[in-house]
Parts: sequence; structure tokens; C-alpha cells
Amino acid sequence: MDASVSSAHLTGMLASSRARTLELIVDLGPEELLGPQLDIVNPLLWEIGHIGWFHEHFILRRLDGRDPIRADADALYDSMRVPHWTRWDLPLPSLEETLDYLRRVHDALVARLQERMPTAEESFLYQLTTYHEDMHAEAFTYTRQTLGRREPSFAAASCLPQPTGALPGDVEVPGGSFRLGSSPGAPFVFDNRSGRIRSPHRPRPGHLRHENRRSRSPWSPTRSARSGLLRETKYASIG
Repeated sequence: MDASVSSAHLTGMLASSRARTLELIVDLGPEELLGPQLDIVNPLLWEIGHIGWFHEHFILRRLDGRDPIRADADALYDSMRVPHWTRWDLPLPSLEETLDYLRRVHDALVARLQERMPTAEESFLYQLTTYHEDMHAEAFTYTRQTLGRREPSFAAASCLPQPTGALPGDVEVPGGSFRLGSSPGAPFVFDNRSGRIRSPHRPRPGHLRHENRRSRSPWSPTRSARSGLLRETKYASIG
């Protein structure tokens, strides 16, 4: 947390992450934004609001001491206080109200960096909250996939050729020693990746092979994903 990053870079990161977030949710209806109660996913409407709360909590409120934009934000979106299984039963705002909350937080984040160089602490926290939003974009993707939602449309990938047909064979992952964690001097590191270790990995037949078959849409969830086992989950590109 000892390096400053330019305002242009940080605000560009924010804009890029938010664009991907919106691409993953704009086509979903009210029922799709809630979905069934499962222990492996969140209700998407809750998760969208949680993104805004995380940005606001760590920057606007922690650094600036501001009052929360929504008086009920902590009661709704604080993942440390709101148990997973209660999130479907919360009085969640509509998607329009939730997106308005995200916009107000985003605008405040951008405005406070105008025409100055961020401090090292600000730079770290902006990266932390933006990468947190990126992680939830991954969660939006696997939630849509697990629940059998249609494949989203990504502007960045619209010009790429679409693969068709079956891919040949399987991908084999050999055994060996793999480096886990961050390298010394990395500009940003999550705390759970702050050290680097070498991890031995033994290949086990049947467990380290990922089928690349495209006999059906790669977006379709497998039966095991629906049941929560997640042993055969197909991976969808997010561009």
C-alpha cells in the first residue's frame, strides 16, 4: 500500500468494471434478479447493491467520514452482518433504485479524485473495491450459468468470431510444483495472496481433466452445477 496510482487510471478501472457489471444484469427481469435460495449463489439484486455498499463503505465513509447515501445500506448490504439465507427476504430496492445508488456512489468516487494525485491509501482502496466488483462480475456469470439464464451479450466480444462444433479431446493438467500467491513488489495484492508458496500437486486420473465438448451450448449449466456439486461446471467466456 505504498504506491500511488494516477486518478485517470483509477477512474478508468472503475468505469471498466461498472460497464461489465451492467452488461451482466441489464437483461434480467425482477424474478431473475432474485432466483431460488441456494447456498452457492446470492440473489443478484442483493449482490448488485452490495457492490455499491462496498465502494461507499471503504472509501466515502472510511476515508471521508461521510454519512451513508442510503440510511438502510448497512442493514441491507453488509455481508458480514447479513446472513446468506436472509438475503432473499430483505426489503430490497428495485433494480432502478439500486442502480441509482450505484451511480451516486460512483459519481462521488470520481469527483473526489478530480485534478489531484491520489494518496497511496486511496490508490490501494480504489483498487481493492474495483477488483471486488470484478470478482462479483465472475459471481454474476456463474450465477446466471448455474440458474440456466440466457447467455449475456458483451460489447467487447461482439466482434469476435463465435466458435462452433465440438472441440477435440480433453485438456490434461500435469502434476508438479506450482507457485501460489503474489510476487515480491506486486503493485496490488489481496491479503490472502500476500505470500508466495510452492504447492505440490499430484495428478489423479478423472479429476484433472476438463472436457471441452460442445455438444450443447457452453453456457448451459450441467446437472451437477444445478445440484450444487459443481464437479462438471462448464466455463463461459466473459470477454
